[in-house]
Amino acid sequence: MSQAVILAAGESSRFWPLNTRHKSLLKIMGKPLVWYTIKGLEKSGFKDIIIVQGLRKDMEEELKKYSFKAKIKYATIKGGKGMGDALWQARDLLKTEGRFLVLNAERVDIDEIMSNVKIQISNPIRRLADQNPKFKTMLFGQKTKMPELFGIFRFENGKAIEIVEKPKKGHEPSDIKVVGVYFLEKSFFDVYEKQEKGMYDFESALSFVMKKNG
Repeated sequence: MSQAVILAAGESSRFWPLNTRHKSLLKIMGKPLVWYTIKGLEKSGFKDIIIVQGLRKDMEEELKKYSFKAKIKYATIKGGKGMGDALWQARDLLKTEGRFLVLNAERVDIDEIMSNVKIQISNPIRRLADQNPKFKTMLFGQKTKMPELFGIFRFENGKAIEIVEKPKKGHEPSDIKVVGVYFLEKSFFDVYEKQEKGMYDFESALSFVMKKNG
């Protein structure tokens, strides 16, 4: 059974003044954005979903109003900042073996992304791993005209080797941004634990993995 971790604990600062709740709780056609993300995961074959939420636990409170086929578990941040700290809270709920998907809560197009990489619905992560035995970590990118607002890939000899967070104009390593969808394995936490902790320690751990496997 494949697992997915939805990160929904950020402050949504760029959504001010609408950030009294997490941005994925904004409603479209009567449903919060995260509802569409969960439905997309279900459509792609994920039956075990972990949602990392903020201290207010408003994500859990809102989603109680809806029914899902997938089993939903919740983890709550402990007051740290950044994606790495949020993902860390889910580690004990993840299986000891196998890969898992990590995505942002407002990634409502996840079923389209999964379809584009031709992943089999019955066991999406295992199918991808079988196609590439060296597969341990996979990140997704997309072109952007505003790289200064995002984490941007740095490439070397056609391979992504680093994520540069919000580069200054004129110093962008590429125009490909990280889109907030990641395939990881549980050993990633060993790498993350060794990183200097800060807002972008998750990206630092990913960069370490990319350089090591590049």
